[in-house]
Amino acid sequence: MKKYFAILPLVLFLVKPAFGGILSPFADTFLTVELGKAVLSRDSVKSDFSNTSGAIEAIRQFEDIAVGGNIRFLKKFGVNVNWSKTSLKNDRVSGVNNLSSSAKYKADQINYTGLYYITLIPTRAEIFLEAGVASIGNKLNYSLTDGTKYQKNDREVLGLGGVGIQISPLGGDYIRLSLHKYVGKIGLLDSNYTQIRLGYLKSF
Repeated sequence: MKKYFAILPLVLFLVKPAFGGILSPFADTFLTVELGKAVLSRDSVKSDFSNTSGAIEAIRQFEDIAVGGNIRFLKKFGVNVNWSKTSLKNDRVSGVNNLSSSAKYKADQINYTGLYYITLIPTRAEIFLEAGVASIGNKLNYSLTDGTKYQKNDREVLGLGGVGIQISPLGGDYIRLSLHKYVGKIGLLDSNYTQIRLGYLKSF
């Protein structure tokens, strides 16, 4: 169900935007689609995870794609909500020496953030500061050579801070590059977590 809900903003990208936005003149509204790359710290054996597939396969599986919406008030303040999932694998797990195959980690997360915009070029370029929380559902599973299977699940809420830049070459829509640093560690991996995103904001 979440996958179909996440695809909705992509479908709406094909709809002709309303003149001035649906909440104009009170706020600017955007649909957002961003490609993400998870970067895990290297301070524990568990943290050495990498993407399970190439870029094309990741897109086909709807992984590392964040979809959501952005509302902007008074030109300086914004609220952002988006959903994404990712899959990583690792040939080792701390304290386990007899894996039969790679350990797999999957995350399903929703980010809720507030933004503050700083203008560089009016209506064309700006930087922004971002802060909020992420609700992350984690799954870690692996199998031993004796056939024993392990699966660990949890859900945690982490704070996050970010910084980014966005440009509007033609006015209205934006291209965005951002960096998010999560506060605290991913519990199942005992690892710090950073994410880089490149995305598109479509006014509607």
